[in-house]
Amino acid sequence: MLGAIGLAIFLGLHRIGARALWFDETYSFAVGKLEGAHLIKAVTRGDPSMGLYYLILHFWLHLGDSEATIRTLSVIFGVASIPLIFFVGKELFDEQVGMVAAVLLAVNSFFVEQSQEARGYSLALMLVTLSTLLFIHAVRRGGKGRWVLYALVSVLAVLAHAFSLFILIAHAGATLVFRASRARRLRLMLIAAGVLLAGALAAAPVLKLAIGDERWTWIHLPARSTIAQELGGLFGQQGWLLVGYLFLICIGAALFVQCLVNKEEGDKDWSYALALAMFFVPVVGSILGSFIIPMFVLRYLTIALPGLILSVAVGVTRSGARWVSIGVFVTVLALSAVSLNRFYEDPPAYKDGPWRNASTFFLSKVHDGDTVLFDSLATAVLFNYYYRSLPDVPPRLEFPFLPPVLNDGSSLLAPGLGAKAALEEKPLPRRVWVLLGGVPGAKGRFPPEGMGQRYRPGPVAAAFQSARMQLFLKEKPPKDHHRKSSPAQAEAKSS
Repeated sequence: MLGAIGLAIFLGLHRIGARALWFDETYSFAVGKLEGAHLIKAVTRGDPSMGLYYLILHFWLHLGDSEATIRTLSVIFGVASIPLIFFVGKELFDEQVGMVAAVLLAVNSFFVEQSQEARGYSLALMLVTLSTLLFIHAVRRGGKGRWVLYALVSVLAVLAHAFSLFILIAHAGATLVFRASRARRLRLMLIAAGVLLAGALAAAPVLKLAIGDERWTWIHLPARSTIAQELGGLFGQQGWLLVGYLFLICIGAALFVQCLVNKEEGDKDWSYALALAMFFVPVVGSILGSFIIPMFVLRYLTIALPGLILSVAVGVTRSGARWVSIGVFVTVLALSAVSLNRFYEDPPAYKDGPWRNASTFFLSKVHDGDTVLFDSLATAVLFNYYYRSLPDVPPRLEFPFLPPVLNDGSSLLAPGLGAKAALEEKPLPRRVWVLLGGVPGAKGRFPPEGMGQRYRPGPVAAAFQSARMQLFLKEKPPKDHHRKSSPAQAEAKSS
């Protein structure tokens, strides 16, 4: 297990600061930098889906705010998941399954990707894995203390990300096949249902925001081709690895059916059912739920990784003779290494934010006293993060009516930030920069109305992926082309 932990640390920290922050990560940074009531308001009203992560990040940022420092918090949560999944595998099956699961999780490229992102997905992964371990202990050994601890960790998992509710549903559903007396099984189901209800109450603010809120309109009902492509990300976007994973999951499913048919002693069927449910319930639930509220997003399914990895680990260790299992394990590791190399060399384009390069270019063109307008506060946050960290002393800029803090996440996509104020200034600013961030959900007409009559495009325009900038110069007042009338003309005109 120590080897798997060391591997997770190395892979999590490798090139962790190579990519620039993208919009979601900068949003985390902006919220984490808030203080007191502003922080609470942004967590409860802006994005409560991972409010627990923002609260922890707030204190973590006292250590620094470089890309690597911000992301290292997620690496810690990811690494903590390795021993947890080992103990889950050991408790459900045996130590061999636990060890294989720990190694496979450490080398899963999707796991590494989420562990290197300044978001709360690795925190949710850690908490649902811990919740599962506590659930197993409570079911098998009983005790009020174990159930209370399970309930508390489960609620924290939901506060880390609302999709953790799917894992609680999987827990409750797995009790249906637990070998016990009818009375005990009913009691287990009622307790699991009670914990699920507590988790649903914790997720209520998220569900309230998700219904009819414009910030969620970027999530669409997935097409069948999109679903297959997205789910491939869980397996590392590597064709043969995907085939291998699916084959090994089928072995676990076949063993589950065999236990049910043969009515074997013990609770092996429950172990198989729990591992499979923890993978299939989030995946199928998010797809079906999207017909009500679109919610199918790959990174939200990070919490399905424990179920996926456990099911694959069972398939590896139960695939035949020992030498066959070793061969299968080595093959999966080799394919995972290919997937990891692809992730490091060619990460998703949208996750390599453009503002690091855009800010450097902007510094070479901007003048003291220039006015800067943004298409949204989100773009302003992205720009400011990199602009303030440039090695040279940046020129003094004007940000008309730019809010000093993010009071409410709903204002993050407010269109035309500062535009109206700039166009109403007396006198009008001579040079105005318009910066467009390409942030999902940002809307509104930009450049704003009225700018075309007062400004003309300047000599500088540039684009860096989704980031665009344009310099506008104030139009000179029109010259009086009428010739001055002669005294005789003026006298004739007056008569």
